[in-house]
Amino acid sequence: MKKDEGPVIDMTPEGEFVDSPQTKPDIGMFVVRLAIFGLVLGAVALMFWMAVLVIPLLLLGGLGIMLLRALFAGGGAPRRF
Repeated sequence: MKKDEGPVIDMTPEGEFVDSPQTKPDIGMFVVRLAIFGLVLGAVALMFWMAVLVIPLLLLGGLGIMLLRALFAGGGAPRRF
């Protein structure tokens, strides 16, 4: 079985690390990343506003159903309070 020698550390004879060449990402990659960020941000904003608008409607609908069940409970004709 071959023994793993670990990662290769590139150093100068003086004991300093060799800097890898710093390259800036091209403009195409920047535009793609910006578009992905915009789409994700838009999706999160859409989900937030849907929740803000739908949850109160669901709560009011549930309260309405409970009220109708309470009014028509016990026979079919609405009770008078």
